Amino acid sequence: MTTNTASTTTIGDLKDLARQSLLKQIEIIKNSPENSPVNLANKALLTFDDSTSVWAAGGTLEAGGLVYYGVSCTLALTNITDVKAVEFEAHGWGAVAAAIECEVAGAFVVDPGTVAGNCEWAIVAGAVEEGAVSLTLMTESGSLIGTFAGLAEGIGAFTWGKDNGQLTVSG
Repeated sequence: MTTNTASTTTIGDLKDLARQSLLKQIEIIKNSPENSPVNLANKALLTFDDSTSVWAAGGTLEAGGLVYYGVSCTLALTNITDVKAVEFEAHGWGAVAAAIECEVAGAFVVDPGTVAGNCEWAIVAGAVEEGAVSLTLMTESGSLIGTFAGLAEGIGAFTWGKDNGQLTVSG
């Protein structure tokens, strides 16, 4: 008898991955030196705990390129009525040779309707056919906006961090 051991990704798995990523970001912020730029930019998150409001979201993330990269992420919010979707896009030149496509889930730690516009961002990904990816969005001053994670399909192992991201919020 042969047993199929292929893993199946569920929404619960993505939520757990996103929650772990968010909690890791919050831990880094809380452990940063008191007068560091990270600490100063994220004062509002120093008291973050399970009772803190977050805006859950999920959607698709595509990132790739060969020298010239493009990143696109469309997120639907699950618990806010005046914002229907948040889109993040970035592109530019860099040391890139990858193509990743996946579903992501995560949370905004601020109402995304209040932070639309230019933003900083970071993607960490590793995949050879399958892998993991995380996207962290920050304001231009370095305050955490939100973090999202998923199981990636594609190829590449990279960390991107650029300052030419754009958040668009639609109602």
